[in-house]
Amino acid sequence: MRRRLQSSDLNTLLFQALDYAVENLRDCGRPLVPFLLYRDENGTRLERGVAETLEEGLENCRAVVRDLPSSVTCYVVVYDGYITIPGQAKCDAIIAEGAERGSTGGLRLAQRYRPRSGLFSRFSVVGNPVLLGEAENLLGG
Repeated sequence: MRRRLQSSDLNTLLFQALDYAVENLRDCGRPLVPFLLYRDENGTRLERGVAETLEEGLENCRAVVRDLPSSVTCYVVVYDGYITIPGQAKCDAIIAEGAERGSTGGLRLAQRYRPRSGLFSRFSVVGNPVLLGEAENLLGG
């Protein structure tokens, strides 16, 4: 079975999620709490993965996706991580993994950034979002 191309709805949600994460990191400077954005007939909804650790928060977000009702058309899970660009050092990145109902797979994007490193330093975005490849569709195919 051939995978459908991702809809503009999912692409829009992926970039909204990255923008929201960037603004949160820019404003607070603390580690990003994993969160989930999803879309249904009532619009876009946000849930945070608050837990003892960031890893548990991420798993909580993924568990919520698996239990979302069939009215949900697409979702994006966002977390703070690292990526390595060939020929460059490992760098901080916001990772966004999303998929839409009916697709056999999803997409993973990353937005690199430089965190605040001192009292007078500023958070800054590095380059444009980077496509990391496919992601598992937690909604099911």
